[in-house]
Amino acid sequence: MAASFPPRVLVTASRGNVGRELVPALQARRVFVVGGVRHVAKDANTYFDFEDLDSVHRCLSTNSIDSVFLIYPESFREAAAQKLHEVLKQEGVTRVIGMAGYIQPLDMLKEAGFTEYSAIAPNWFMQNYNQMYKVCIRDQSCFAEQAASIRTPFIDCRDIADVAVALLTAPSGDFMSSYHGRNFDLTGPDAIDRHDVARVFSSVLGRQVTYKPLEREEYIDFMSRPENGGMGKEEAAAIADVYNSIGEEWTVTKTDNVQKILGRKPRDLADFVHHYADDWKQK
Repeated sequence: MAASFPPRVLVTASRGNVGRELVPALQARRVFVVGGVRHVAKDANTYFDFEDLDSVHRCLSTNSIDSVFLIYPESFREAAAQKLHEVLKQEGVTRVIGMAGYIQPLDMLKEAGFTEYSAIAPNWFMQNYNQMYKVCIRDQSCFAEQAASIRTPFIDCRDIADVAVALLTAPSGDFMSSYHGRNFDLTGPDAIDRHDVARVFSSVLGRQVTYKPLEREEYIDFMSRPENGGMGKEEAAAIADVYNSIGEEWTVTKTDNVQKILGRKPRDLADFVHHYADDWKQK
């Protein structure tokens, strides 16, 4: 059975960088959408906890969900994903769009036997700069990363959301011919280094913003200082580990998948900074 049209969609991690853009984008298309969240009353129809499979059953059945945008938790591994997929199938979900940073969901979605499935693999989020680097850019006019001068084709989460909307709302025939069984690497239009990022921020915000390339321990110390946001050292260390993908240049390659799917170029960094400029407005 194919997904209904229009679909009834569950978005997991709906308060994260991608989810907070995707839910309103689907609503703008008048698509029925539920934003699954863990920190809500357990009897709410939006309660969804990956570690509580009963909550997954209830959320799907209560809302008659047939399509899921599935952002896999960082802690998820194959065995946990298989159990989750089984619940989705039991509740009649037929279309799944998977997104993950630490596992490759496409083969698992195929093995689970979903009628319609695909996966997206976004590059480094522009939204990192108005999330974990917001305070230091706003208050210190600088940011630090463990990225040397390696180039990255940053992508705006608004573009990720727009791609997800296209995949979730495509009629079954179009989906099967264009998207089914495929993984789409998503990037922005330009591969730039962090010095370029600082120049864009300086130009758009009208003040000098600088980039500090740091090594691992220096980075952890920088991110844990109160004036830079006061991130816990454990969290900062976990983020430092993510930078291994940049150090090994896994994030360098650009693709044209956003253009192919949406029929337009992805947003560039200047557009992102203009759109969120108030986030870095100095007090």
